[in-house]
Amino acid sequence: MISRNRRSDEPDATDLRILSALQEDGRLTVQALAEKVGLSPSPCWTRVKRLEESGAIEKYVAVLDQKALGFGNVVFVEITLDKHDDKILDHFGEALTRIPEVVEAYLVTGEYDYLVKVVVSASCARCSTASPASGRRARPSACARSSARSRSTR
Repeated sequence: MISRNRRSDEPDATDLRILSALQEDGRLTVQALAEKVGLSPSPCWTRVKRLEESGAIEKYVAVLDQKALGFGNVVFVEITLDKHDDKILDHFGEALTRIPEVVEAYLVTGEYDYLVKVVVSASCARCSTASPASGRRARPSACARSSARSRSTR
């Protein structure tokens, strides 16, 4: 039932149940989705179409298992840029999109400018990289702590 005080473009409780179910499994059939949210298929389909048209549902995607793909390590890198004009930020953002290991990047405020989520293989974590501080070979995690203030999670 539609409340008279509710704006027509705002999702109601049923819309939110639909969105929640689709976030959990975007491949649900209309029949299965309708059963899950307590609607018959036709009104459920109508609501899904309205949510898509309004932009509430932007797209349907596959969530990848990074470990199954061989990327068992996730590293968060904090990056500070020397300059902050729009051209530099756009150029840097575009450069990040060309790095396949970068799965998310956020322009943030505070001590650093970007928080970047990077996935790397377990074998990459054993690779050697040059340490700018000592000139010696070091593990990426050691380099990350000293040069990019990175945190690694599993």
